[in-house]
Amino acid sequence: MNLQEMINVWILKGNLIFALDTWLDEMKRADIKRKEEFVQKEPIFNTQDVNHARYKYYSGNEDFERVFIAAGVEDCCIKYSVPLPSWLEKKEYYLSVPYYAWNTKKTEHINYMIANAPEHFKKRNLFILENSFVRV
Repeated sequence: MNLQEMINVWILKGNLIFALDTWLDEMKRADIKRKEEFVQKEPIFNTQDVNHARYKYYSGNEDFERVFIAAGVEDCCIKYSVPLPSWLEKKEYYLSVPYYAWNTKKTEHINYMIANAPEHFKKRNLFILENSFVRV
């Protein structure tokens, strides 16, 4: 499943977590050539789609979703020794304002995420729990 197919599942099902879990499972099972194919092409986030509200499933902010997916792709590429696609470095895959999981305002939660968020997420100004992109 390439990234565009994953986004299409997300829109169809209205559930980002389901789509990401499916994609992560397929990444885990795929051989290296397929893994490269899964991430190579930049996905299109069509926010003009009639189901636009479904893009806001996770955080209420489609910028977050786009950046979260990019950070997750980078995480998988590093984990599986897949070359990083060049599209990951585009500015739209970085948040200009920090985002903390669940939009938390609690100082102790923010400090924990700053200390423990995976580096691929931190560099994109995205502070999440260290196991947010893990499948068992």
